[in-house]
Amino acid sequence: MTPINTREHKVVSKPVEQAFEWLLNSGIQIRTTNPSTNGGVASWFDLDRASYPFIYAEITGYAVNVFLFQNKITNNPTYLSSAVLAGDWLLKNRCSKTGLVQTRYWLDKTKAPYYDQCFFTFDQWVIVYGLACLASASGEQRFQTGAVSIANFLIDQTIKKDGFFYPLYDLTQQKSVEFGDKWSRQPGSFHAKALMAFAKLTSLTGEHRYSECAKRLLEKTLSVQKPDGRFVTQDNEGSTHLHPFLYTLEGLASYALSEKKKEVLAAVEQGVKWILDRQNDDGSIYCFYKDSQFQPFIRADVLSQTLRIASILMQQGLLSGYSQSLSKLRLKLETYQVTNGLQVGGFMYGQEENGSAHSHVNAWVTMFASQALWIHDALRGGHRPYDMESFV
Repeated sequence: MTPINTREHKVVSKPVEQAFEWLLNSGIQIRTTNPSTNGGVASWFDLDRASYPFIYAEITGYAVNVFLFQNKITNNPTYLSSAVLAGDWLLKNRCSKTGLVQTRYWLDKTKAPYYDQCFFTFDQWVIVYGLACLASASGEQRFQTGAVSIANFLIDQTIKKDGFFYPLYDLTQQKSVEFGDKWSRQPGSFHAKALMAFAKLTSLTGEHRYSECAKRLLEKTLSVQKPDGRFVTQDNEGSTHLHPFLYTLEGLASYALSEKKKEVLAAVEQGVKWILDRQNDDGSIYCFYKDSQFQPFIRADVLSQTLRIASILMQQGLLSGYSQSLSKLRLKLETYQVTNGLQVGGFMYGQEENGSAHSHVNAWVTMFASQALWIHDALRGGHRPYDMESFV
């Protein structure tokens, strides 16, 4: 992992610093003597129940990288220790039959069935990328071994003929399945985020099977982009949820930068412009687009993802003329940060696409927001571009 010159990148503003502090010390990463939970990262803190409902495998995968990211820019070894702790939780909670990591580990009495017999393919690729990055940062072989093992199972069992993935692997049936009732349970372009794992594994191992899978996934993803830049995330109704749409753009951008593919970066720019051109006057962006119009609901992860990828593109000399849009977006995002009390620094979730709101100080929103704000600060300070290493 290439260290960042902290004198050159002295851009840890107060909102960023507080978000980092929340992720490290709020309790969202479970610290306990119980090996089944120690190091795992909870989905959110429920303000109404004053509890963490469950450890989320996908989010623990993100946590590995957000802690590596924070370690790079602060030179605080505690972040690296936290990344290792999260990585070890992932390794300890792998299924003995598949090697995949269970989706949820429940912590309180609110437990409800959530495809408990299934592993989500997207989550597993997030985990693979986190473990692979941790292997580079820590020099610990066990993390690379785990990443390779999970990746190879996914390649052997979940890739479709067209290069996309089956969204789920059903342990009971011992086969890959899809339901189509929600974007996360159907094949789609959002799986392009696996390009990050493929590129990292190719670098670590030199094995061509990862680069070949990446080429097929890239080709299929680009083939389904609409002429205006949009990606459909719900095939049966032609709608777009911006959260997975942005996953698509993130995977494409990371691959474009690592493999120096300007034409792929141009596709990402087109997608980001589609979003920013529909930004509201107050800086917000609605999260769900259906029947040629947006539903008037806002999620902070979408705001974070948009600010983050747009700032990265602008660092690359793209998105000319959109600086004001990003400034307004940043101000809107900061309104979701908790500014007092025990959860200070964390970010609230916002609304679902049906308008319902949650009293959740959310782990992944805070991870996305901390990176987005830092990268935007670096952009405004004229610092060197962020290469998307340890991206969450």
